Amino acid sequence: MRYEIRWRAIRDRRGRIEYRPLLPVELRTRAGLARYHFLIDSGADTSMAPRYAFPESASLWAKGRPRILQGASRKRDCRMIGRIHDVMVIVSEANLWLTLPICFVDADVPFVIGRDVFFDHFLICFDKAVLTTILETKGNS
Repeated sequence: MRYEIRWRAIRDRRGRIEYRPLLPVELRTRAGLARYHFLIDSGADTSMAPRYAFPESASLWAKGRPRILQGASRKRDCRMIGRIHDVMVIVSEANLWLTLPICFVDADVPFVIGRDVFFDHFLICFDKAVLTTILETKGNS
């Protein structure tokens, strides 16, 4: 199946409008489903979200695998520590349930979908000229 998803307009810190490839994803929680918009980032290995989106009880937080996150900058003060949990998500646009490893960070971080697992299910094309992301499911999805 092929899905075309329009990029969403967001305001940057200076108030300018920018368009980004955001994907609505629902996390399954004990209270139901919670919808968040994740940036599809082909440069990120790991998916990431702020801790407040962690769908389980606080007592399960410590069971996550610790992970040091570091972006393109190699500065020590740019590192963050999070915990990776395998979380059931619904990719709303494709009506697809996946278990994604997401690193939840106790900080003000963006919602990001990285390559691990997610990119195994889709061929992905970012078409900046028309502000659209094309997701095409692979045969195993």
